[in-house]
Amino acid sequence: MAGLTVLSRAAANAASKRAIISVKKGREFSALFNATEEFPDVHRGFPTPSKAGVAEVTKLSNGLVVVTEDGSSTSTVSLTFPNGGSSSETFSEAGAAFANKFFAYKSALDMSSIAILRALENGGASPFTSASRHSASVGYTCAPENAGSLVGSIFSQTASSYEVWDVQEAIKVAKEQAAAAASSPEVSLTEAIFSASYGGESTIGRPFCNAACTAAGLVSFRQRNYVFDGSILAATGVQHATFVKEVEGALGEVPSTAHLPPATAAANFFGGEARLFAPAGGSAHVALSVSATGSSKTLSVLKHCLSLSSGVSAFAVPGLVGVYGTAAAAEAGKLTDSLLAALGKSLTDDVIQRAKINAKAEAMFALENGSKSLSEYLTCSRLDKMTMNVPYMDAFTAASVATAFDDITSKEVHDAFIKKAGFSLAAVGEIQNVPSHRSISSKL
Repeated sequence: MAGLTVLSRAAANAASKRAIISVKKGREFSALFNATEEFPDVHRGFPTPSKAGVAEVTKLSNGLVVVTEDGSSTSTVSLTFPNGGSSSETFSEAGAAFANKFFAYKSALDMSSIAILRALENGGASPFTSASRHSASVGYTCAPENAGSLVGSIFSQTASSYEVWDVQEAIKVAKEQAAAAASSPEVSLTEAIFSASYGGESTIGRPFCNAACTAAGLVSFRQRNYVFDGSILAATGVQHATFVKEVEGALGEVPSTAHLPPATAAANFFGGEARLFAPAGGSAHVALSVSATGSSKTLSVLKHCLSLSSGVSAFAVPGLVGVYGTAAAAEAGKLTDSLLAALGKSLTDDVIQRAKINAKAEAMFALENGSKSLSEYLTCSRLDKMTMNVPYMDAFTAASVATAFDDITSKEVHDAFIKKAGFSLAAVGEIQNVPSHRSISSKL
């Protein structure tokens, strides 16, 4: 019960400071006067002056990469498993990535789920979990002084005891959420574009919101992919050396893990078609995508290029960029033609420069959007370094982010846009007027 002891001690220390913290961190909400005008003799303690966050990285002996910054006034600690997405499933593990999203903070080898959540609550932490086709994360947001002492709660995710009731509850919730997702045209369109791009039987092409997970699949997927080796622990608002020391102490109480590679080969983009006809209030939802490669920053610039050049909505995810839209069923053909024209337009240097400005602004807004967004940006930048060998940013300031985007060349953007592989078409809703992929494939 060593892990429980550590978490309980941290929770007790945090509880004694809660009242003071709530006063110090509270914002001023007054419609007519600020605090200085209402109480002129009271010291103005908020907002605190911002400072440049400095990023530091340490790779531990077990393969875990710890990345921190010290500029945030609140702390978000997140543990990201790069192989925790559905693209890392084997065929017998279909739906396991989605189900494991709901298995977070369940009983570990020496802690019950109640003990884990109670320690987080007493420490003033708000836990979260996320998963996608490409990765999975667990974490929490709390006051900086509690960031390191609660890290054992997310390390417990690599040492689950797989209690029968916990596994069955996660599978049940996953089935309910998958059913709810199926009623959303946006989610259905997302599932369809991956199916069209990679094939519905590939691991990345089959539905992410998948209700087919079994107990054995959930356990085997988690044991193979929720491991420390290659994972990224990101923390904001902490001193690097102190945080790493607390992490190493918490790791001493968790069994070591070893990554086992998946038994399936990586899926390749082939540019197909996926259509789902369903009553949609007279609307048709259409998306087109092409293969893309490059860092997250390059793909962000490419996304804005597509949006700026044609005024359509664009998206970018690892391996894909594309455009999408919604129109009345009778106008679905015109919508498809406009989306295809957007993909076919040449990217001029002027458009690329404007797109870089928009991408920079989007990234800087993310840095200012709270410690959770900053933690995600830290993780994403580190993943770029690990997978694309992109230079890692040592400082997360407006100037450093702007420089990273300014350094992207027009050639990099053009090289990332792989139109020669063709395009994929996805359509959901009342799509009787959406042309077939074969009839328009020659127009790109």
